[in-house]
Amino acid sequence: KAFADAEKATKKLTGSVKTLGRTLGVSLSAAAVLAYGKASVKAASEDIKAQKLLANSLKNVGLAYATVDVEGFISKMQSQTGILDDQLRPAFAKLAGVTGSVAKTEKLLALAFDVSSGSSLDYSSTVDLLSQAYVGNKKALKQLDLGYTQTELAAMSFDEIQQILTERFAGSGKAALDTYIGQMDLLKVATSNASEIIGTSLLGAIDSLAGNDGIAAV
Repeated sequence: KAFADAEKATKKLTGSVKTLGRTLGVSLSAAAVLAYGKASVKAASEDIKAQKLLANSLKNVGLAYATVDVEGFISKMQSQTGILDDQLRPAFAKLAGVTGSVAKTEKLLALAFDVSSGSSLDYSSTVDLLSQAYVGNKKALKQLDLGYTQTELAAMSFDEIQQILTERFAGSGKAALDTYIGQMDLLKVATSNASEIIGTSLLGAIDSLAGNDGIAAV
């Protein structure tokens, strides 16, 4: 049965990659299919590891109950923003660590998308800025040129700052997605997800071949 599962997974891989090749207008050799298979297994392994790390981070701040819902949110958000879950999971863990709230973290992740799209900061840097501001360190906000002095920003509550950012950068994320780069980001997410799905199938086949002890026995 294990060999049958492996053969089935291999055929699925070959078919999927060749279909992708036809879609892109290129002919893929057996070596190219094998290389894609290896890359898919690596991508799937890293994705599984990232899921476990996020689950552990949520458990450490008392949010273990929300792990499944959080993964669903991240999956939806990456498809809507073009930001890979490779970035979204660490970002979620960082913000959840300071807010202690799933709902608050989700709102801030969405806000970070608009702010990063409408400013010179990348997504990870924006998440860092928000997490620092949430705990009272508002110095980094000057990078956004909000029109307030450091003294004025220091006197504001985080909710007030969040409202200012929401109004200032509203719609920036959607506008960015309408560009060529935005569309390429969405395509990157789709191809990454496809690779992880194929890699997960291959990992399952390898695990079956390894017997009761799993991949660790190989």
